[in-house]
Amino acid sequence: MMIEFKVNIDFEGVRLDLFLKEQNHETLYSRTLIDKFISENKISVNGKICSKKSYQVRAEDIIQVMVEKVDSASENESSPENIPLKILYEDKYLAIIDKPAGLTVHPGAGNRTGTLVNALLYHFGDYLSNLSPIPYPLSPKNPGIVHRLDKETSGAIIITKDDKTHFEMSQLFMERQIEKSYLCLCLGIPEPLNGTIDKPISRHKTERKKMAVSEYGKEAITHYKTLLELEYFALLELQLETGRTHQIRTHLESIHHPVLGDTVYNSLKRTLGSCPPNRQTAIKVFLNKHLQRQALHAWKVKFIHPVTKNEVFVEAEIAKDILKTIDFLKSIFNYYEHGVCPFS
Repeated sequence: MMIEFKVNIDFEGVRLDLFLKEQNHETLYSRTLIDKFISENKISVNGKICSKKSYQVRAEDIIQVMVEKVDSASENESSPENIPLKILYEDKYLAIIDKPAGLTVHPGAGNRTGTLVNALLYHFGDYLSNLSPIPYPLSPKNPGIVHRLDKETSGAIIITKDDKTHFEMSQLFMERQIEKSYLCLCLGIPEPLNGTIDKPISRHKTERKKMAVSEYGKEAITHYKTLLELEYFALLELQLETGRTHQIRTHLESIHHPVLGDTVYNSLKRTLGSCPPNRQTAIKVFLNKHLQRQALHAWKVKFIHPVTKNEVFVEAEIAKDILKTIDFLKSIFNYYEHGVCPFS
């Protein structure tokens, strides 16, 4: 498709790349992209290809940009599916979805259906961005996906409806301007009760599906606060400064308090071994029946909207299986609440 602009007298003498950026068009969302269009001869001035970003535009110039429209569904070989979505927030630029546990975010090899992307294509159609998610700039594009949650993590996930908003939300993520809070149940009670885990994370050396703390890894910072003590377990609120893969799960395992129900960084055997023998059978039966995933929930998200500049704050209701697990543990162990707990 062709995007066309006519230069107003107010922009007389402005560089071509700066002029295009100032147009605030949803397709021309960054200087880097505009430079790419110029270098690929996709921009013309008064009908002639212009290959110089330093060209100074003149009043009445007609600037045309050739943009290839990408069809999201064919690009990703994903098709729309009528999978119910709980929408926590929505405007013309973005939406925040309450993702249930068990729903994979994006399609993968041998897994082209039943994902959040399939659901987004059905509910939002062409109104989805089509860039690669942060922090995976070289990964396949998936419509609307600006960041990710693990399959078995429930809660709030942000999706974007156009590339410009996607780019600007990505900048907020990279600049750590998005506040994300999680809830999780972990083994044991951390000491101290409130603290910060500042340990770099990289891919595990031998188990490629896992991450691990490593001095050669990328910076990873997790702040935690104990909300509830349950003798042998704890409910934590966690805030992330960084967004590394499996960050919470890796960090909590590194301080010997892995997430309850996590089959990668924890195990049922380890969980039962941390409890008194006379409670192990009851816990095993309950977990097998009622908590068949890691007890981790993306609870709150807050940021300044990149377009409207208003504050967006969303809270995803705590998943029922986690609430049920909290009630069960409170029924068999002594507990102590620190302040007002979110489930009280």
